[in-house]
Amino acid sequence: MRMERILSGIILAFAGFTALYAAGIISIEGFVFVTFLSIVSFLLYADRGKIKREGIMFMRRTKKGMEIIDKIARLSPRFWNIVGYLGVVAAVIISIFIVSLLVETAYKILTKQAGAGGAGIILPGPVSAPISVPGIFIVPWWIWIIGIIAVVVPHEMMHGILCRANKVRIKSVGWAFFLFVPAAFVEPDEKQLSRSSTLTKLKVYAAGSFANIAAAGIIAMVLISLSGTFAHVGMAFPVIKDSPAFNSSLMGAIVSIDGTAVRSPEELKSILDAKSPGETVAIGLSEIKNNQLTPIFSGFFPSSAGVIVDGQQKFVNVTLGENNGTAYLGVFLGGSAPAYTTTLPDIALGAYMLLFWIYTFSFGVGLFNLLPMKPLDGGPFFQEIISKYTPHSEQITKYVSIAMLMLVLFNLFGVYLVA
Repeated sequence: MRMERILSGIILAFAGFTALYAAGIISIEGFVFVTFLSIVSFLLYADRGKIKREGIMFMRRTKKGMEIIDKIARLSPRFWNIVGYLGVVAAVIISIFIVSLLVETAYKILTKQAGAGGAGIILPGPVSAPISVPGIFIVPWWIWIIGIIAVVVPHEMMHGILCRANKVRIKSVGWAFFLFVPAAFVEPDEKQLSRSSTLTKLKVYAAGSFANIAAAGIIAMVLISLSGTFAHVGMAFPVIKDSPAFNSSLMGAIVSIDGTAVRSPEELKSILDAKSPGETVAIGLSEIKNNQLTPIFSGFFPSSAGVIVDGQQKFVNVTLGENNGTAYLGVFLGGSAPAYTTTLPDIALGAYMLLFWIYTFSFGVGLFNLLPMKPLDGGPFFQEIISKYTPHSEQITKYVSIAMLMLVLFNLFGVYLVA
């Protein structure tokens, strides 16, 4: 009877949100997002008898999937142990790198250096395009869900494979919710793992993040291979209100001015410096197809990001104004973005962007998870290393974890504190 009431409540809520959407009170993104949350809530409640709360985590353990992990590990234990060795080396290097990066960024924030920005938490929301504010990136909820799945599945699978390749028993696998963040887990036999060699433990601890970094590397190579499908044809500039550009309804990316190509803010400024106030110029524009910035990869990291345009030029005549004796168009040079044409069809461009976000999730989680901070994998990894040099490794790890937490929080929200 209770289940029937809950189902009736969900149906009524769905009908209510449908009415709000039909009335134009909420957007389609908001409607779909709330509907998705309602369905997930119902599924969680329906399975509540098998879900256990441990602190602020809700965990659902199962034996399903353990046999698959075991089969993969048995295919070539030697290969997986080589992967484990590589993971340990990478984990040491990455741990040092990410701590150094956070310290450097915190210093830049503290000293208010221009362009300093800290880390950001990626959260889902009822939005159609990513929104960025200091400390937070809000992405469309479906991108967030795909990104989380793309991170946790290889992460936990690799933990499990390295356990079985080193004869460490797996007690269970499953999924969990940490606050509002979904996760998957592989639960090894902790007593057996604690009796294993230091190298075995280090391989197991490093395995998940190494899988995420490796996945990010593979995706980066795919995106690099597609960089040749993009061509830089112009620049997109925000228009200043009540300027000549604004009054001429200048919309789209600037491709040329009087036949001279515009590929950078410097080129635009150089062209305008040669013009006189009151002179009329023909500005070639290309329509922006998607305002969401598309990153272009020339290496492991995106080298630039810009808008995608249709590549067709239309011309608008604009009479230049005057500003301190020079020709004035009225676009904000500091807010510019490159404009690209692409040979990729729209569906392929969508897949490109989805791969970029999976790359971002994988690389970000891979780095962050190796911070020497519990409960992250970097915490026990760090403790295991220093335990060879001090009997107080657990206490030291505790204090280091607190310091790392403070450092992370300052990277996230320090810009608000020193503003």
